[in-house]
Amino acid sequence: MPQCPSCKALCSPQDRYCHQCGTRMIKVEPIDSGRTQKSLNLVDVHYNLGLVYFDKGQYQKALEIWERTLARDPDNGILQERIAEAQACIRAGEESPAVGSAERTS
Repeated sequence: MPQCPSCKALCSPQDRYCHQCGTRMIKVEPIDSGRTQKSLNLVDVHYNLGLVYFDKGQYQKALEIWERTLARDPDNGILQERIAEAQACIRAGEESPAVGSAERTS
């Protein structure tokens, strides 16, 4: 039987809290920060940030952000397409695309 870490009372293995002192019995494991919802949405946030720079004609900045984002999500076909677009604009020396030309993710 598990023992309470605070008062040393014997508790049931199913107890979440000590029946005598109320101390938490279940060991809380840290969440793998690489798989939390917050980090999963980070790809979308960076993708959209790249779109902002792209729409403003700042292709090099968009390219840098999208390349770093692609390292987190290497199979993302949309990112690969956007990177190719930004590279083409940089090579062509274009000023600015039509506003809203790229799709944003929700």
